[in-house]
Amino acid sequence: MTTWIHLVLPLLLTCIHSVQCNLIVANGTNIVKIDTSNSNIQTVLYDGLQRAVGVAVDVAENKLFWTDVETGSIYYGSVDGTQPATVIVSGLGRPNGIATDWITNNIYWTDGLFGTIDVAKYDGSQRRTLLYGLSNPRSITLDPVKGDMYWTDQYTETVERAKMDGENPQSLVNTDLYWPNEIVIDSQGALYWIDGYYRKIHKLLTSGSQPASQVVDLSSLSTDAMFGLSLHGSTLYFTVWGDVAGSVYSVPTSGGTPSLLADDFSDKPFGLAISDPAVQSGTNNGCTVSNPCSHLCLPTGPTDRSCACPSYDDMTLSSDGVTCTFADEFLLYCAGGDGQIHMLALDGHESGRSIVVDQTARCVALDYDAPSGMIYYSDVAFREIRRVDLNGENSETFLLKGIGIVDGLAIDQLHRRLYFTNWNFVYATNTGEEWARIEMINLDGSNRRRIIESGLYRPRAINLDVQNGYMYYTDWNVHPGIFRTDLDGQNRLVIQSQNIENPNGLALTPSSIYWIDSHYNSDLDAVMEYSDLDGNNRQEVTYNFPMKVPFDMDIANGKVYWSDWNETAIFEGDLTTGNHRKLVGGVIDAMGIKYATRSGGPTEPVDDCTASSCPICVVGNAEENAKCVCPDKGGKVSGDNGQCTEPSSFLLVADVMDIRMVGLESSDRYGYAVVQAYEDDNIVAIAYDSTNRKLYWSNVHDGTIRRADFFNSEDHEDFYNGAYVIDGMDIDEANQMIYWTDYELKTIERMSLSDVDGSTHEVLKTNLTSPRAIVVHNGYVYWTDWTPGDAKVVRMNINTKVEEEIIQSGLQTPNGLAISNKKLYVIDGDGLKIIRTSLDGSNEESFLTGRFNHGYGLQVVGDSLLFTSWDDNAVYLANTQSKRVEKILDGLIRPTEIILIGGTGGCSPDNECSDLCEEVPGGYHCLCNSSKKLDEDMKTCITCSDTWLVTSPSLCRSQCHVNADCTEDVCNPDQYRCVCKGGYQGDGSSCTECPVNTFKETHSTANCQNCQAHSSTKGYTGRTQCTCDDTYIRDSDGTCVLGEPLCADLTKPNHGDLLCGYENTVYKCVLQCDVGYMPAPSQGTQFICQSNGQWHGTTSPDSCVGPRSPITTTTPSPGRPVFTQCPDGDLTFNVPPDGDTVDIDADIRAEDGNGNVIPHEIVGDNVQIPGTLQFSDQTKAGIHVRVKAGDGEDVVWCEFLVKVRDPHPPTITYCPPEQTVTTSQTKVRVYWDEPRATDNTELDSIITDRESGSEFIVTVTNGVETHTVTVTASDTSGGKATCSFDIKITHNQEECSTLSAPDYGALTCGPTDTVYQCALHCRGRRVPTGEVDLFQCIDGSWNPDSQPSCSRLAPGSDISAFARFMYEDICDVLGDLQEFIDNLQARIMDHGLCRLRNSQVCTADSFNVRCGKNGRRKRQAENDLIVELEIKISNDVNDSPIEDEEESFDLLETMQRDMNNTMDTIEYLVKNGSLDLEINGEVIQSDPNSFDVTEPVWTCFEGHMTTTDGCVPCPAGSYYDQSMNECIFCPENEYQTEEAQLECDRCEDGTFTEGIGNYRESHCLTPPPETGAFPLVIVIVVVAVVVVLLLIIIVVVVVMVKRNKKEAKSKKDTEYARNNEGFYDEIDDGKKPKRLNTVKVGKAMYDGGECENPNDYTSLEDVKISEYETLKRKDDNVARSEDIEFKHNDLAAANTFTGSTNGTAEEKV
Repeated sequence: MTTWIHLVLPLLLTCIHSVQCNLIVANGTNIVKIDTSNSNIQTVLYDGLQRAVGVAVDVAENKLFWTDVETGSIYYGSVDGTQPATVIVSGLGRPNGIATDWITNNIYWTDGLFGTIDVAKYDGSQRRTLLYGLSNPRSITLDPVKGDMYWTDQYTETVERAKMDGENPQSLVNTDLYWPNEIVIDSQGALYWIDGYYRKIHKLLTSGSQPASQVVDLSSLSTDAMFGLSLHGSTLYFTVWGDVAGSVYSVPTSGGTPSLLADDFSDKPFGLAISDPAVQSGTNNGCTVSNPCSHLCLPTGPTDRSCACPSYDDMTLSSDGVTCTFADEFLLYCAGGDGQIHMLALDGHESGRSIVVDQTARCVALDYDAPSGMIYYSDVAFREIRRVDLNGENSETFLLKGIGIVDGLAIDQLHRRLYFTNWNFVYATNTGEEWARIEMINLDGSNRRRIIESGLYRPRAINLDVQNGYMYYTDWNVHPGIFRTDLDGQNRLVIQSQNIENPNGLALTPSSIYWIDSHYNSDLDAVMEYSDLDGNNRQEVTYNFPMKVPFDMDIANGKVYWSDWNETAIFEGDLTTGNHRKLVGGVIDAMGIKYATRSGGPTEPVDDCTASSCPICVVGNAEENAKCVCPDKGGKVSGDNGQCTEPSSFLLVADVMDIRMVGLESSDRYGYAVVQAYEDDNIVAIAYDSTNRKLYWSNVHDGTIRRADFFNSEDHEDFYNGAYVIDGMDIDEANQMIYWTDYELKTIERMSLSDVDGSTHEVLKTNLTSPRAIVVHNGYVYWTDWTPGDAKVVRMNINTKVEEEIIQSGLQTPNGLAISNKKLYVIDGDGLKIIRTSLDGSNEESFLTGRFNHGYGLQVVGDSLLFTSWDDNAVYLANTQSKRVEKILDGLIRPTEIILIGGTGGCSPDNECSDLCEEVPGGYHCLCNSSKKLDEDMKTCITCSDTWLVTSPSLCRSQCHVNADCTEDVCNPDQYRCVCKGGYQGDGSSCTECPVNTFKETHSTANCQNCQAHSSTKGYTGRTQCTCDDTYIRDSDGTCVLGEPLCADLTKPNHGDLLCGYENTVYKCVLQCDVGYMPAPSQGTQFICQSNGQWHGTTSPDSCVGPRSPITTTTPSPGRPVFTQCPDGDLTFNVPPDGDTVDIDADIRAEDGNGNVIPHEIVGDNVQIPGTLQFSDQTKAGIHVRVKAGDGEDVVWCEFLVKVRDPHPPTITYCPPEQTVTTSQTKVRVYWDEPRATDNTELDSIITDRESGSEFIVTVTNGVETHTVTVTASDTSGGKATCSFDIKITHNQEECSTLSAPDYGALTCGPTDTVYQCALHCRGRRVPTGEVDLFQCIDGSWNPDSQPSCSRLAPGSDISAFARFMYEDICDVLGDLQEFIDNLQARIMDHGLCRLRNSQVCTADSFNVRCGKNGRRKRQAENDLIVELEIKISNDVNDSPIEDEEESFDLLETMQRDMNNTMDTIEYLVKNGSLDLEINGEVIQSDPNSFDVTEPVWTCFEGHMTTTDGCVPCPAGSYYDQSMNECIFCPENEYQTEEAQLECDRCEDGTFTEGIGNYRESHCLTPPPETGAFPLVIVIVVVAVVVVLLLIIIVVVVVMVKRNKKEAKSKKDTEYARNNEGFYDEIDDGKKPKRLNTVKVGKAMYDGGECENPNDYTSLEDVKISEYETLKRKDDNVARSEDIEFKHNDLAAANTFTGSTNGTAEEKV
């Protein structure tokens, strides 16, 4: 009785003055009313909701409002529940709290996702966003009399206040808060709020007379979170969450013990509201006193109010301050951090605030199209361009495919065209590739074209001068600057590039271009500058405009408008006076800005494109006329007639996300993106069916082959879905078949082009290693294999399947193949060359070695080679004859395969080339003779300087003379020929020395020139310059003038000459030795005459010596000695077979001038003649012998080399014998003793082509194959000896049964290194169920022993992953970690991640921050700060599985794309420094290399198995086991007809199944009658009786014989017999005794000791029977009828239940 009074008495006191006191509870899935004045009776007002959180009432109007965070909507109903639930506002992010202004009939609500507070009429109309840029506003309450609103913010952990029109926001409380949830206000102006984390209720007087105080500490009541709070009189009500059920309590406002009202709510009851007329007693405020407002009246005090206009409409407050009108002059701007597009009227009332036009994730660039009244803007979070009406309606995606980060866009209103910058990363390989471009597209979505793709890095702002025909843009990163082009992107002009760092905004006036440079990456201050339109007269705007990090700008009517990130504001400045003002503050990440007028400019163009029929007519300018360009798609190029035409000769190039087309017949060499895929696609192989004009391509991202009508490439269709990584494709036009290689499957496959169901699909070849390129030709299929160390080219006869390796060596990465004129061409990526052979691989020759980087695709026609280069991002055209290489397409990402269509060309007799003509695909090119280059018409050759650069000898078509080099013509790049060196003249194939007194300085085709006056070559030939005559010096102009050197003449050296003369007034001599000689080591080669008359240099240049002197005798002067015998050339001596030394001798004789023999001596002690020499590296190379005769000045020399050779090979002393090995595997390891060898000098190595212990691959099944091992012994002289031995491998293996390919799948089977196996490959949008895709044959059985199966993928309720990054070495300076978390959350939220659909990134629970060791770093890093950020993408479309497979997979891909986009954005922020923070005055930088992500994890619906790629519904015939996350086959006597079930259905009594996995009720069979069994039983019984009688007779005889012995047994034996008898008596209890398997019992006793527990036997028997039944089921399954045959291909082999020790009771006998 006391407890009941304690519970009810406060409620009675509270409601004593009310007719009825109802507490309204938002209970997630329903709205509940508790009658607190009548025994707390509960009534469900509204049921079947998603997640109702906030609730509010207007008691007098009988209106009930609530928010639903799942649907993102606000609902209206009635307090008594009689009105149906109606959506009045939708499309919200995360609507939390809601409150009513019952006086003015407005509702207010918070949105935690978008960070806003909005207001609207009761019916949801005239919605206006009052506050934006908030963090995570939760609950809201109003004082409509005073015109104040209050709210809690969970992120900033504050209680806030503002006027009810959104003005004067301020923080009231920022301490002792963590999860401030619901807030309420009483009639005296006292605020109460509940903190869900601290579990406390606080109070604050809004008068500010005293600080906040604690009402009650509820932490002892529950450890669960607390959410809702409501107030009635002196009683507070609050909700408590629970693990199973939530509760509602009450507590007095003065504190005390809480009382329980109810505890049967959902686990998370949310908001509360009191329904009592006495609570809403106020009736007047500023809007009731005076309300002249045309739309919204917002009270700001008892007598004050503000008029406001709705957001998401294009009306703004007029100058009268009360009327909403359509503004004619306004600013549009992007609040990037809030993801909002705003409109701010410039001709309205000063108090008029900007209105929100649209809500997105992260808006950056925008522009306004006045004729249509639409705003176009970019969303860099979703990677799309969107558009919306000025009034906020018709918000839609305009462009999605191929959109990356769009920082700038501009509209050509006259020609209805949008221009935009576009850049991003694409991860086609392990490393990201950057791409950047500027594009244009018609506003109706047609005629998209890329106009700039090369020379761009980070294009940002863009602006158009349509009247004058120019486009201006800014570029960041590598070469920052401001640039101008024609409107088609041609004729680029650098406007500014000096002292430019981060040019952001760009604006034009009729005579000037303005820009702002944030200098974001340096310490310089931001600056605004301008210049003439051509870049001249650059000046700085010197007004003191506030700029920190300005982003965008616009100019109109002498005023400049700009946005600034750090100022979080939009500014206006007067360019004449310098006056400025802040138009809007609190704009987080202020981005794009645009001045606009409603009327806009002219709508009808009057220019040279007015009457054009061209798809894209680009107006001209002062330098260019109007031009006709063609759109990317459509398969047309700009013809020479100025129209778009279909080319008959063109090139197709695969480039990651695109397929590019290059026409070859006209001068238009633009790469048209005829196929454009999504950002995460990866196009590699392409093929073209010219018969049906169909284009085919492989997408290795999803393993598909897709196709499209070439001239309508927008409509793509899947052709084949069962592939993995298709690197090469080719079409056999004659037989209408498409062939391809699959690197992942290791196969070659083909399929008919007319196939619609995959029935003609065929695997031609399996068990390849690394197949890539493929060509079909004359009944053969050719392919490349790029296996490292074993790269090759193979061909196979399609009919006989006989194959041969036609190129087995010399290749590194053979990527591309082509066949032309009965020749095979191969491009070697890493080998940096193209080779040509006969079709059988013979007659190999190489081209273009080293001329390109990592070539991939290849096509050949005539002498022309067309190929792609990964590293050069380009397509090249080369000629096999001239070796000329021309880049015909660049600016690509990573071009792969290439196709040539048509392509025949030729040099007709009437070609227009003035010099030479060269055939190219589609026509011809003109070339020029030496010292000429092509004029602008590309046909006429004009004179050019005769300058040549030495290059690779392989580039010249013929062998150059020894005194010539292969060179490239500077006048005509890519032209190569042999040119004579300096000092020589000729045609390059033959070069002769310049005659005496002539010279030629360097490589050129000219002849030698005569020496200038007063100079000569001093009698020498082959000189590159002439020497001034004595007493003459070289003047500055190169002529020789009279002069006198100060130094004495130097002596001319032996075997050389001195070239002396003046050089820039300095007299110098250069030593030049004769051919075969070199300067002596003790002297230099250059001697300079100094001003003191002394030579500067080493010793005097007395001689040139040779490493080998060609002089064998010295011609004597009369009377001088001479060598009459001296070895002519090298002397070589061979060591004997059994030794390493040899005797040497030489015939040497010297005579004096009279013919008398004189002595001679060998200089040096390195050799004696005669003598002996030992074989060594030195003697092998040769010892230089110098022999001297004579003395004084009469000395002569004899010089020669002595070499010692070892011509004898090593001797192999042991070669391993033949071995025979037997195995059942496909790989066996074989060992042998190491071979041994000796050599007479020095043994270098003993090498076997297979090492002992090597694994040998067995390629035959149940047969014998022989492997030959070769041994090679080598000595240091290069001598070699070989032997060989055989390894014979006998293969015996029990074969497995043939596996059947499942529905939606294919099997590729064959031997591996160890076993025979089958790989499962599922087609299209199916995956191997349970991720089991490999089946191995082991000892005659498949492992696993289930059938392969494929299952469809489906989305779950959400997908989550963690992004990780770190800040190095900062923990010791942070202090409070919470401050860091707050700053990081704010920064991430500023970049729009909170608005990535349902990505839960910005909640407090999303962050895990810790100090400690980072596992990615090798050193100890306890001071690193590790950040883990959870990203969760929720299924906001369906809360249950989708039955439609196409719709289901589309949603799956959307969620995966959202996850990838979110991860990409976070990675971008980490790597570009956007998450660098400033804390305590110190900049904390994120480590750009630390970013990492975890594998996404799916939360699946009931009955779905979780995989990394999505959710897999358990197929019919199975059920889902949640504990194992597996699909389990229905056991015997059970079935399941539907997928995604948690249990199977039992067959009716009296029926049975013949196995497991039954998916039809008809699989439950009725047992057949036991007819025909009785006679057999009789026969068996009779035979048994006869046998028993015979046994009895035998036993009786034996007993009689042994009776005496048996009677003599001991007492102990008798007792044992009795005990044994008792044992049988004990179990004979009327039940049939169990027969035990004695073998099994014995084994159990052996394994486990004594078997005291009879349950042990039962357990063992159950196991044995279970195993037996499993085998029986297998046999039965084989014998089942076709109707009942097991067909469950959707069940994972790993999950297949076939019986085990863990089997359930239903699976045991």
